[in-house]
Amino acid sequence: PPPVAILAQASAKRDLPVLWLQPPKPSMAVSVLILACLAASASTEGADCSLSGTCASGRQQQVCEGSTCGSFFIQMAQTRKGEGYVGAARDPTYQDFLDVKELIYQEIEDSTCAQGSWDWDDAINDCKLFPKIRNPKPLGSRLLRLSFHDAAGFSDGFVDMSVPDNAELDSATKVLDRVYNQRVLKSSSDNLRDVLSKADFYAWSYIAAVHFGAQQQDTNALQDSDIIPDIPVTYGRVTHEEGSGPAPTESFPKGDGHATYAVIMDYFKTKFDFTPEEAIALLGAHTLGGARISASGFAGMWTQSKNKLNVAYYENLVNPAPLTDCSHGSCLDIDCGRFPDRCKGWEQVKMGGGKFQWRHSCDAASSGCTHVMLNSDMALYRDIDGYTSEAGDVIAFPSDSQCGTMTASSRILASCFKTREADGGQVADYSSDLAQWIGDFAPVFDRMIRNVPAGVTLQELSAEGSCGTGTVPTGDACPAECSRPAQPGLVECNACASCWCGLADTNGANNFRCRPASWTP
Repeated sequence: PPPVAILAQASAKRDLPVLWLQPPKPSMAVSVLILACLAASASTEGADCSLSGTCASGRQQQVCEGSTCGSFFIQMAQTRKGEGYVGAARDPTYQDFLDVKELIYQEIEDSTCAQGSWDWDDAINDCKLFPKIRNPKPLGSRLLRLSFHDAAGFSDGFVDMSVPDNAELDSATKVLDRVYNQRVLKSSSDNLRDVLSKADFYAWSYIAAVHFGAQQQDTNALQDSDIIPDIPVTYGRVTHEEGSGPAPTESFPKGDGHATYAVIMDYFKTKFDFTPEEAIALLGAHTLGGARISASGFAGMWTQSKNKLNVAYYENLVNPAPLTDCSHGSCLDIDCGRFPDRCKGWEQVKMGGGKFQWRHSCDAASSGCTHVMLNSDMALYRDIDGYTSEAGDVIAFPSDSQCGTMTASSRILASCFKTREADGGQVADYSSDLAQWIGDFAPVFDRMIRNVPAGVTLQELSAEGSCGTGTVPTGDACPAECSRPAQPGLVECNACASCWCGLADTNGANNFRCRPASWTP
């Protein structure tokens, strides 16, 4: 028998008629045939659909309003008009961000190959890209690298993989694309892609990666508000789809890791309108990363553990550990005899591909891993601009009183160059003050991921709880419901001047909890 067409009303929010098909139970093949026929006979927008009963136009699925095809898109368009997404099931909420954050946290946790469960590309070689001997939870640092490369064009959820500087970033984009296309939001059961543009999902994932890294801190001395970057959650980004038109130009500092201080600061000023101070704060994100020969021509980790967002990057620049594996330690060559302090600090080495980088060994507990600094890192603290060749080799001239006769060796220590006065001691300050760096890093990172084309307006989400009450402005009195004692690890309400309602309580209850103003669930 033919299928029975049952016309049902959609939700009150849309209040549009939807055509439901009840296929004949005896034969699945008949059902498939019927759906194929309907698809073939579907009318286009504005056409008479009284006979076909449904509408279609390319990838757009539409409903039959009366007898005329309407233009409601079930699948969200990747553009914005006015105050909301075109065709989105609804506007995104802060709870959606919390759901996305939970999804990304799980992906980062699962990206440790020792767990043997990470499926980054639906293939069987899940752990080939990130072997467990390198570092646990590597996806977090990859997302931080991706955040910069995404924003280098525009923050549009797209990186051109044909650009050499973007090498191996597909290991992160494939994860994000899989989650975006396949997962639902936990709190609403809505498809993620029906609520959020891919560009915004990428940006939210970057924030989640920052939060994850910050929460790996070893210290309990600071409040959550001091170590969790307070980055606003925004939406409205337009996704660039590959093949949809010319891709935004993705430019990077000239010279890559060999870039001088002047080149680095000019790049960030031109690209993002960052001051030198803001650029130095942003570059602290290197604490979460490492370099690989196959991706950049450099090799090593900036810090001992690249999944913790802390100030180790600045600490290593200011106070490098001794070179524990340095052959000079036993004076086996002439350089050691003349320069007994040669093994204290950084040395510059030439990599197999011809690039120069700085290295020193980690402490014994890290099994002989190698820390890395590039010229672009070293230049933030040491004034090496006038001593760098085009190839990246840092050359100390005999006439320089800082370095004397150390030109006898191709390995020149960073300590023979004076500290850079232009940064006002910023690197040294950060090296001993985590809260100061986090406070400076958050707004700069926020501005970077807000790099959108002219005409695109981003909207900021407020962190409202399920009972409808959001944050209380600093200095205002907290509601009576919020005057109860704070949860363990959180300060009293009247001290933090911020009351959050029902957000991610550990017991799942929808009630008030007092939290610091910059606390992030």
